[in-house]
Amino acid sequence: MYCSFSIIINLIMFCCRRIDGLEAEPALLVVTPKNVHIIKGFEFHLVISKKGTQRVLEWTNAQQKKMFVDEKENHQSTQWARSSTRAASTQSNRFSKGGRQCFPTAKNEEESMLLESIYATLLSTDGAYTVFPIEDIFIIYRHRYQLKDSGLEIKDTSGMSMLFACSDANGLGTPDTAVAILKKLIFEHHLPNSIYHKYISSRFTNFQLQAGIPGYRNFEQVYAYMMSQYAHEVTKSWSRGEISNFEYLMHLNYLGGRSFHDLTQYPVFPWILSDYTSDTLDLTDPTVYRDLSKPMGALGDKRLQQFTERYRTMEEFVQEEEKIQRDLMEQDGDDYEDMGNAVTSPPPFYYGTHYSCSGYVLNYLMRMQPFTKLAVDLQGGHFDVADRLFLSVEGSWNSASKENLQDVRELIPEFFSCPDFLVNSNGFDFGYTQKCEQVDNVVLPRWAHGDHTEFINKHREALESKFVSENLHKWIDLSFGNKQRGDLSVDAFNVFIHLTYAGEVDVDMIDDPVLRIATISQIDNFGQTPTRIFHKPHLGRVVPDIYRVGSKSTPSITASFRSADSTQSVGSLSSAMMDADLRGTSSKGQSLGQSQSGDSVLGLSTSTVDSNTLLWH
Repeated sequence: MYCSFSIIINLIMFCCRRIDGLEAEPALLVVTPKNVHIIKGFEFHLVISKKGTQRVLEWTNAQQKKMFVDEKENHQSTQWARSSTRAASTQSNRFSKGGRQCFPTAKNEEESMLLESIYATLLSTDGAYTVFPIEDIFIIYRHRYQLKDSGLEIKDTSGMSMLFACSDANGLGTPDTAVAILKKLIFEHHLPNSIYHKYISSRFTNFQLQAGIPGYRNFEQVYAYMMSQYAHEVTKSWSRGEISNFEYLMHLNYLGGRSFHDLTQYPVFPWILSDYTSDTLDLTDPTVYRDLSKPMGALGDKRLQQFTERYRTMEEFVQEEEKIQRDLMEQDGDDYEDMGNAVTSPPPFYYGTHYSCSGYVLNYLMRMQPFTKLAVDLQGGHFDVADRLFLSVEGSWNSASKENLQDVRELIPEFFSCPDFLVNSNGFDFGYTQKCEQVDNVVLPRWAHGDHTEFINKHREALESKFVSENLHKWIDLSFGNKQRGDLSVDAFNVFIHLTYAGEVDVDMIDDPVLRIATISQIDNFGQTPTRIFHKPHLGRVVPDIYRVGSKSTPSITASFRSADSTQSVGSLSSAMMDADLRGTSSKGQSLGQSQSGDSVLGLSTSTVDSNTLLWH
């Protein structure tokens, strides 16, 4: 764990990979007393030589290489510079367009000044560089990278964030390094504006944090406790109507390891409506809504029957293989155990595809840059076949809900906040379908009257409606709760291919490089199931009927239940503003779980949520 960073000139340096879209580029995470820096294009390694262990900095960008050469030429008189040049020249470059340079700990004042100059230059490079003041950090989420908890997303009080996956000195993803960074930032720096501050300053003393807390075996459990309490407060705020359904789903996505930075784990939202053909949309009519208690694959009876038959066939095959192995074990005993007795068949599943993956996200967002370029790159330099593109909302609903055995996709937040992704404002040539229809703007339901902003507003209004508010917890159970895995998921027809679940595959244990690359590709392409947040059924939200003032108790035409900020037209929002919109504040602008006096709301009112329903991994 400690070999992946080194303390030099009051800096802590970690190897990581900056996650952006479909890329995970080498980068350095540098923690200084006041800031957290992410610098792409650099890697830090340990090299064992006759002189001992040397810290080696490698870079990939020619301009960055020139920067270090210029710094070195100004200090040619130092013994450190001459010895480092010789050491670097004897080592093979890892990157064809980059270089490498040894950076030992300073041995005297002259070398210390040189190192300070180099690191000052490194921390002031333009482009591919992000800096976060430590005092502005609001929350740090754990994130899965290639099915391991080695990623972290740091979010500040303005809603800006950066996502990276930690790696060790060998370049392998490691959760231990992520834990080390969490501990460094949360417990060794003051985070006055973070959700952790009240716990660190009151519940746990510094001695307890360093020595271990009774009932908590390690730091990870302390972190899990604080995140569980935060999730509990968010859920309480939602159940009381202090935040909207949209905001609550965004909080759950973040807590579940989803991020706008990672297309393989993009935030997921449910299909809300089932009526995309009517001229008008009556949101008080329950029949216009989708059944939120079922996953998309279970909505069409005929298709569900085929999924069920496949699951039972695979289950019988696994059971038969287990029986054969048990019989062989009884006959051969220890000899059979030496040969290995693991079941080789994959676990049974209903769906061979997932409800959220990078291909689906890019299909939805292909009309906007930079997603257009990413979609083209994913297809080998051209757009996908026109008939497979995102043509219309109704067509996508029909495909995902009943027609296509390979399509059980859900939605993304942009369907409720950003009309731009529905319009081909850049005039891209997507080609023609087999029916000779040109692919241009997304075809909208008739009740949107051809207005993309009206569609978003109507869709958002449906999301915040009384029906959805009272039934949303059923979908949360499927995606983030007790029906995500285990026997309940089987009963709910909610089992996906095993490669989408955390802990099922450890890519670092695969020795065959070809098989390892293929497995990683499968993980990225199939999508990943969110981290499980709730282990008990999620409580529903009780929504009162809304009456207009002076209407003599006549129910309002719109029975939606909104937070105070939902009166703003969502048509003016873009996907880039979503993170800035969700800073963990209630409709009164207060931090979740805090009253005006700064006291915890949890201690001032009766909880409507059982805190035992939350168990953070």
